Amino acid sequence: YPDFPSALASIGSTEVTLAIPFPVAVPDNATVPATLLIRFTNGGRLDVAAGKTLTIKSSADWPLKTVFGGEGVISFANGRISTIHPEWWGAMGDGSTDDYWALQKAANVALTINPTYKGGSIKLVGNVYRITQTWRINNPSDDPNYAVTSRVSIEGSAGQFNTRIDYEGTDTAIRFWFNKHYKLKALYVRNVAKNQTGTGIRIIGPASLSGNVGGGNTVWERVLVEYFDKGVWLGDYQNGVS
Repeated sequence: YPDFPSALASIGSTEVTLAIPFPVAVPDNATVPATLLIRFTNGGRLDVAAGKTLTIKSSADWPLKTVFGGEGVISFANGRISTIHPEWWGAMGDGSTDDYWALQKAANVALTINPTYKGGSIKLVGNVYRITQTWRINNPSDDPNYAVTSRVSIEGSAGQFNTRIDYEGTDTAIRFWFNKHYKLKALYVRNVAKNQTGTGIRIIGPASLSGNVGGGNTVWERVLVEYFDKGVWLGDYQNGVS
């Protein structure tokens, strides 16, 4: 096929597997139907152009390495994928690479999984994910009036704190915005500087919904937050209370 749009048009609804063995541009909006399985081999990836959206409705049997690039949007809306791996956007989980961009991409895509409930699960399989900016779960643009709930969950590897988020900054490591019915499991969040500044995990929402920023069958299990001024901060957008 000469390009990705041509491949989609030619294949149509035929049940086949399309191999991506090298970087392939996605220059316009496109949809991968449920009948088309994408297989990434070698250094294959799909680079989505800025301002464009690639919607994938088929299942994912992809390696834990970079398979998506570009500034465009990946959507799993109404598809078969429920678990997201930040490794698909280049996360290394090695403690030295700044994995912020990949983690944020994964969080944004997780919101597309269920258009009604806004949430899938982010699975972290690496040992240490280093971030230099706040990882925003829902409302990545920090709109103070954003009032759409999210059910995005985060789960580390099995075991006692095998997965760690190393935050290098003075603000907030992980910020959940108006999340309900979600899980946070097997995660260790650490301030690398160990200087007792910033916040480990903050759970907030729009000030107009004061007192309604959490709850709803939320489960936290085996979560450790260390070396911050505030470990976990529960509060509203404008007048949060520790």
